[in-house]
Amino acid sequence: MKKSAFIVLLLISPWSVLGNEALERELAGSQGAQRLALLVELSTEERLGEPTRALRFGAEAHLLLESYPDETLALQLNNTLAIAHYRLGEYREALPLTKQGVDMARQQDDQEQLALALRYLGKSYRQLNRYRRAATASAEAHELYKTLGKERWAAHAANEAGIAYSRLGDYTQALSYYLRTLAGYEQIGNTRGVARLRNNLGIVYRKLGQYDKAVELYQQALAAQREAGSESAVARTLNNLGVAYRQLGDLDRALEHYFESIEIKRRVGDRAGIGASLNNVGFVYKEKGELDRAFESYQESLAIKEEVGDRRGQVATQLEMAVVHRLRGNPEAGLARLALALEIATEIQAKESIMNVERERANCLAEAGRFEEALATFRRASELENEIFSEENARRIHELQAFFEADERDREIEILQQQQEIAALQLENQRKARHALAGFVTLLLVLFGVLYNRYRLSQKAKQLVSEKNDRLAKMVDELEERGKILESFTHTVTHDLKSPLVTIKGFAGFVEADIRCGEEERALADLGQITKAAGQMAQLLDDLLAMAHAGRVSNEPQEIVLSEIVDEVVERLAGRLAETGAEVIVHALPAAWGDPERIAAVYQNLIDNAAKFCADQEESRIDVGYNQQDGENIFFVRDNGIGIEPGDQDKVFEIFERLDASREGTGVGLALAKRVIEAHDGRIWAESLGKNQGTSFYFTLAAGPSQV
Repeated sequence: MKKSAFIVLLLISPWSVLGNEALERELAGSQGAQRLALLVELSTEERLGEPTRALRFGAEAHLLLESYPDETLALQLNNTLAIAHYRLGEYREALPLTKQGVDMARQQDDQEQLALALRYLGKSYRQLNRYRRAATASAEAHELYKTLGKERWAAHAANEAGIAYSRLGDYTQALSYYLRTLAGYEQIGNTRGVARLRNNLGIVYRKLGQYDKAVELYQQALAAQREAGSESAVARTLNNLGVAYRQLGDLDRALEHYFESIEIKRRVGDRAGIGASLNNVGFVYKEKGELDRAFESYQESLAIKEEVGDRRGQVATQLEMAVVHRLRGNPEAGLARLALALEIATEIQAKESIMNVERERANCLAEAGRFEEALATFRRASELENEIFSEENARRIHELQAFFEADERDREIEILQQQQEIAALQLENQRKARHALAGFVTLLLVLFGVLYNRYRLSQKAKQLVSEKNDRLAKMVDELEERGKILESFTHTVTHDLKSPLVTIKGFAGFVEADIRCGEEERALADLGQITKAAGQMAQLLDDLLAMAHAGRVSNEPQEIVLSEIVDEVVERLAGRLAETGAEVIVHALPAAWGDPERIAAVYQNLIDNAAKFCADQEESRIDVGYNQQDGENIFFVRDNGIGIEPGDQDKVFEIFERLDASREGTGVGLALAKRVIEAHDGRIWAESLGKNQGTSFYFTLAAGPSQV
């Protein structure tokens, strides 16, 4: 720690003599080593309750340590200052102090101070989102406290390790440390901590797919929290219970707990929380098919968002209300809602929200039979998506161009410098030639140097030309390969888009004949077929746009917590999974590296595909997890469905390929997943023993940025 920082703190913030009066009276008349010991003691006393005062006392103590060195006091003061910074939320300042405290404690073999430094090292790492290191430090602190017989602090450290492992998605380890914490809290009689731990345990069991166990723990936590009168904690646990019941398929009990949670939030004035919970209620009602109640929930949520000024949230809720209107057979009302949403989205310049609103407008217009307007609106949405893509692409091209130009300037400067060196050498040689005293041998050496440098420059220039030619040849090869892919893709797309157009054209002729013959009912039936074909074509266009953008990443590659992404996907597909009766078991997943949005699309397509093809089983099951082979993580989505014959296992990844035409879908999902994985430099493949033997889809991803 720098001395100047403490001096500035001391000059800016002179402390007032408050609290710990006996120690401060003794401090007033002290000096030297005695004063140092009193300052360290006062700083230690104040570090939790008054961390700012602790830092002030510590500033003077740090200065006195230079005159009166004391290893024991230096270690105590270092850990105290680390804790004070942590309590003030200054985690980046606390981290280096905790590391220094660990080193000092190991050197002095002070086990208590070592355990304290390790515990706050883990807490600081966790606040800075470095969960792997947080888990390691907290686990070591737990073991050390157990050895020292300090059960209370051992329990706290175990809880902190459990939180870190949970954030990592390692729920098995999280469960292990939470159970240790629970045992410790029960041993020392910490009832509030026991209730909190049961809630945390419930979350872990829910992540592991053990929903019944999660419900049991939530209920135990809820009983203790009600007894303690902690309304905020009760509201959180009720919401967690609602989520667990929804995942169990008990939608009525989910609603019961959501409503009680909302009631408590009303009492404590958590308006934003109420708005979010009402969205959950609307989602459950939509799953139940109770569209009127879903609409009422969205309507109340919208009012709250308008009250708190959540403009982006208003657009999303208006969009959901428009969907409900359309599902109720009233697309015109949906269009009115979407007009309001579009106005707000335009005001706040939210292009992605505008695109989503335009897509739903196209759906409502098609449902209302206004097909020309629907097609025009869909084109606007597609153009907007292309515009968003083009803006991002233009930015990337500009960055690449700037990099390339800078690289070229560097090369030109390097060549110019070499030319200047040769010119200087030539002048020097001429001077030496005019004033040579060494005779002909010296002249030959100078000429050899000149020729050698010219030869080096010539070779360097040839190398630069060769590198540029190689780069150009590689670009030409890539363009030729993309041209071949585009030609094949265009042929396939043209063929598959003709099918709905042929249907529309054919039934349009039938409608004309029906009208001439006065067959109104047959005309309506034929119009229904036209509407269905138009819907198929719209879905094909949606899938094609997704396919077009699947080969690029839309966000900078980053570390991904796959367990959180899979949970979001499963929640998004809840309606689909409920229809098919498929149970999704999510096993522990490691972190990976890539574009979270694109990887979520991969999991959504694979899980949706699995649900589709195991729907005929008595007990449909989908497992999501990973294995390790030769140090590489291999991720899988496995179902117990109809399986794939060995000869067809590569064909399923071809665009528009549908092995079973009786199943719904466009045949784009698996092709899209393949393009995303290949854009991440990964591999994807399918394995199946054959008919009715289930199917496993495997893929690989980079574990870190160096592998992307």
